[in-house]
Amino acid sequence: MPLTPITRDTMRMLKAHNDEVQRSKQLQHIVEQIYYSAITASTTQVTTAFNWMVPTGAAFYINNMPDILKKLRDLFPGCEVTHALLAQGINGKMYDISKLNAQTLPLVSKALENSYIVIDWS
Repeated sequence: MPLTPITRDTMRMLKAHNDEVQRSKQLQHIVEQIYYSAITASTTQVTTAFNWMVPTGAAFYINNMPDILKKLRDLFPGCEVTHALLAQGINGKMYDISKLNAQTLPLVSKALENSYIVIDWS
């Protein structure tokens, strides 16, 4: 098999290209996991929201959150897809800390350490 000449400019771009290919694969894998888990939740649970816990120390999630959310919003049109800090209520429900009000605040027993990707179809 003959060897193909590669220019200096192409050589300079190979690492960045390879990194982007790997990032895209990992991004797709994460989105697929969340997608199938949300679908399963919607068919097996009575709740109208799905919470995906972002793994602690998962820099990839944080660095790529805008892309993850965009892909999920494209897959779940009409649903609210957010990245949120949640608190667990005494009733077992999860509450978005940014949306707590005078009615829901007394229900909160503790704030959770992890952030979540929330898909809400209510």
